[in-house]
Amino acid sequence: MLVFRTDGIDAMPKDQQGQFYVKRIVGLPGDRISIQDGRLMNNGKLVAEPTVFAKLKYEPLPNGMSQYLRREGEIFEVPADGYLSWG
Repeated sequence: MLVFRTDGIDAMPKDQQGQFYVKRIVGLPGDRISIQDGRLMNNGKLVAEPTVFAKLKYEPLPNGMSQYLRREGEIFEVPADGYLSWG
């Protein structure tokens, strides 16, 4: 899990400055993340922990909301200097 405060993030709208965000890390550097049959996959395996991830039905993200995972089956490889969070 990752917790951060939005102060100083220029891209964050003014009304969201100063808030805390809690995100779950689903991808580490080099991981290949995709949505298959509405399920979140990491390196071809179902993301099952925490168990809520295995039960959720995922929809690809609409254009404009994210540059990643916009289509079912699309694979996003987490860069060597990055992480992928969800939620």
